[in-house]
Amino acid sequence: MTLDPAHHHASGFAGCNQLTGDYTLEGERLMFSHMATTLRMCLHGMEQEEAFLKALRAVARWRVNGARLVLLDEDYRAIATFEAGATP
Repeated sequence: MTLDPAHHHASGFAGCNQLTGDYTLEGERLMFSHMATTLRMCLHGMEQEEAFLKALRAVARWRVNGARLVLLDEDYRAIATFEAGATP
């Protein structure tokens, strides 16, 4: 997933489908909104994609731990972790 700070836009791959949407970042607060995906149906990986999209809806905060971005829920529980990599 890529976060574009100039336009507050999020985009990436959800596991089967491409995703796109907006994000709001205010200090440690982070929220994703208007998230949409393409409508492909995959034989494998749909459960993982659904869990990922559900996690994005629960994001309330963030922190960086080394090269990792950790997305947290309202109770500071880690719900997703991303490792920095080169942009394709």
